[in-house]
Amino acid sequence: PTALGGVTFVICLALLLFPLAHYLRAWRRGAPLAWAFVLGLAILIAAGANDTLVGSGLLDMPYLLDAGFVGLMVASGSSIVHRFVTTSRELDEMKGKLEVLVEERTEQLAQTQAALAQSEKLAAVGNLAAGVAHEINNPTSAVMANLAYLLEPLSLGQPLPSDARECLEESFASTKRIGRIVRQLLDAGRVAGGQHGRIASLPLARVVHSAVANTRAHQHNIEVVVAVDDAIHVRGDEDLLAQVLVNLLVNAAQAISDARPSGRIDVVAERQGERVILSVKDTGPG
Repeated sequence: PTALGGVTFVICLALLLFPLAHYLRAWRRGAPLAWAFVLGLAILIAAGANDTLVGSGLLDMPYLLDAGFVGLMVASGSSIVHRFVTTSRELDEMKGKLEVLVEERTEQLAQTQAALAQSEKLAAVGNLAAGVAHEINNPTSAVMANLAYLLEPLSLGQPLPSDARECLEESFASTKRIGRIVRQLLDAGRVAGGQHGRIASLPLARVVHSAVANTRAHQHNIEVVVAVDDAIHVRGDEDLLAQVLVNLLVNAAQAISDARPSGRIDVVAERQGERVILSVKDTGPG
């Protein structure tokens, strides 16, 4: 070799000292398999020094640089295999942790869904109780209003008013309606939903006037106008139809009372082919 070639070879060997120092520091810090790179680089540097001396005629030995490269490749391959095995183990551990976490979250989700279903059931029971209380309160208010109306002249020693019989009949009808509501609630509790109500032909005007009479206690300073032809008959359950009308009339009266001291409610029935459209309109807001 020429002098320039020898110098270049020595410089290349000297440059290998920098990665060697780097892996030595990593080895001291406890980096995995850093010692393998230190060993491989040390073998490569030693083989290069040997070949430098041999090429200069200062040492009678075989060339070892190829074997040094093989040693470095073995060290690098060992590091790659070790990293692959370590990563595989970490992935297996993460997979196991993830499965456990998914099971825990699934169980928590199932518990949350069960709690939500329970709260929905309680809300449904509360709505049912509120609805039943509302349904019973309407005829009860009518009975109390009629009784107070009849008791007032009696307490003053005066004769009963001329419409006393009508008041008693309305109170009797309201009491019967309370009984029907309770019976419907019991039927629902016995899972009798598959049984149809008493569907029959009935005069719509009678149902409307009955509902208006049952909500008289809510009609303070409110004019109720009924425009329903006595000849109109419909097929349905009279109790349920009356229940719907009572709810509409009470809501209308409450809407008017909350907004203004007086108002008007119109109950109108119109024939449309084989159907009858029954509407309840009020002068309240909304």
